[in-house]
Amino acid sequence: MFQPRRVAVWVFVLAILAITLPDRYSLTTFHEANSAGRIYPLHAWFGYGSWSFEHILCRTGPGHGVLDMSLVDGRPVLQKAPGLTWLAMIPYGIIWAVSGRPDFHWVSTILTILCVLLPILVCIFVLWRHFAFRFGDRMGLFGCAVLLLASPVMVYSGLFMDYGLTALLIATGFVWLQTERLRVAFFLGVLFGAAITINYYAAAYVAVLVLVEIVRRRSFVWRYWATVAAGMLPPIAALLIYHTMVFGSPFATPYDFLNPVFASRMENLGFRWAPVWDALVGGKNGMWLHAPWTLFGLLGLLMAAIRPKADYGDVVNGESRTIRCEALAGLGVLLVNMVFVSYWTGTHPDDAPFQRHMLPSYPFFAWGLTFFVRRVTHTRWESLRGAVLGAVAVGAFYPWLTSWTFPYHPSNLDSPIWQLNAPLMINGAHVAPLWYTLLDLPREGGPQWLGTGLAAAFTTLALVLAWKKGGLDPLPKRSVVGGALFAGALMLAMVSGIASDPNVDLDESTVSAILQKKKNGVPLQADEAVIAQRLALEKREYSQAFELVYMSAFTDDVWRERGFPGFRPAPPKRNWCDVAMPDALPTQKVK
Repeated sequence: MFQPRRVAVWVFVLAILAITLPDRYSLTTFHEANSAGRIYPLHAWFGYGSWSFEHILCRTGPGHGVLDMSLVDGRPVLQKAPGLTWLAMIPYGIIWAVSGRPDFHWVSTILTILCVLLPILVCIFVLWRHFAFRFGDRMGLFGCAVLLLASPVMVYSGLFMDYGLTALLIATGFVWLQTERLRVAFFLGVLFGAAITINYYAAAYVAVLVLVEIVRRRSFVWRYWATVAAGMLPPIAALLIYHTMVFGSPFATPYDFLNPVFASRMENLGFRWAPVWDALVGGKNGMWLHAPWTLFGLLGLLMAAIRPKADYGDVVNGESRTIRCEALAGLGVLLVNMVFVSYWTGTHPDDAPFQRHMLPSYPFFAWGLTFFVRRVTHTRWESLRGAVLGAVAVGAFYPWLTSWTFPYHPSNLDSPIWQLNAPLMINGAHVAPLWYTLLDLPREGGPQWLGTGLAAAFTTLALVLAWKKGGLDPLPKRSVVGGALFAGALMLAMVSGIASDPNVDLDESTVSAILQKKKNGVPLQADEAVIAQRLALEKREYSQAFELVYMSAFTDDVWRERGFPGFRPAPPKRNWCDVAMPDALPTQKVK
């Protein structure tokens, strides 16, 4: 007998184990732009009573810096929306009170579990309840399992970044929008306001969802929307106060005080088709290649928007108007996604895994996928289920591979999953399992086949359980063959990115000079590190390539409470000790 809650518990437990087993911060000592920029203000606030983190940069090593930061009167501050940092203040404060300054790597892992993974799981639970109501208990579980384990959400659930959390908060808010209860409407407002404080661009998605809900209701109920606005007021007011304290105006943002590198990029913003194409089918960011089930999700959204309840009776629960509006909301979020990507990523390439800015669309793609599969199981299209299964398998493989090797995709590679992550996995260059951190055990380098195998098994079991209990088994033989061929073709499409990657064509003297510098332990410049990394990859020297990846994106965790006041970097770099401890240093400032 099918017991949805018991099965859902097993799927959730397996998913949690699969997500948390790889300690994504074990490969280095944490000083990485997206996560460090959110943790440094916490340490600065509790340790030095300031939101500015020059105190941290001064003490973490000569010349150390974070690219993602804003400068206010020469002082580095958080370049991101502050919501995730605020969310971490209570657990971080407790850790600080108990143990003093925590290890950066350890605290980033703990805060990720408490402030990113747990809220995401709560949101997934809300979505599961909604999917179960809309499509039935069986299919609802399948859609949520795919979202959690076969999409970039799986990677970002284990990183102290806001992208996955923001996406799930937005989707959860849309589910709650359909309520008539004022108490829920108030908490909905708090949720939307919190999403905006965590990531500024959430405001655009909130606007789209509110507009769709107004259309669905056919009337503007002032009392309801006033309650939603009242819920949004506390987090938005806190955000405006923070802006005033840090940037001097409630309407000033970190993007008004960017460091020179980012400021120059902002001047070149504009609509470009290339980032859109890359976000869909690119070797690094291509959503339809690394999570191909989103194609079926898009088809489901289009089908629901055009003919929400045609030709298949009552397999979807709800009024046609409501179903159509949910589909239109997903398409609206996708449209905003594409516009943002076209403007932003063309001038802001990064090493984040997959296309992080597309994450808000994934919960709606999961809705569309569930709709699509729910319909085709009642039509002659049943053989398409094999293609869906193959697409889900591909979507689960890439996040697992990325999480266990290097949870970033270097922008200088055309197909980093196959040029970097796959060779690292094959050659045993794995991140450490989480148990080393939780049990405070010495971290061992080298292969972690037990951890990688367990994570793969947990992911597979969770998806198979959701698939079988979703009423999607058995599959016709031709469906299985078709699904395998479909998955293989998608894999081949991404592998082909290796062939398109340009070879390094340099004269021997340049290559020799770079290799000699590396042999002598001389730090490489950024462009030299890229060249050396490509050379190592071409020669299949994966251990060297792995080391060079570290060098290009991270720096060592060197903490010295007295700082490094004697260090004098070449302009335009700054010795942050000149700012943090001016009384102990000469009056000269490095600008």
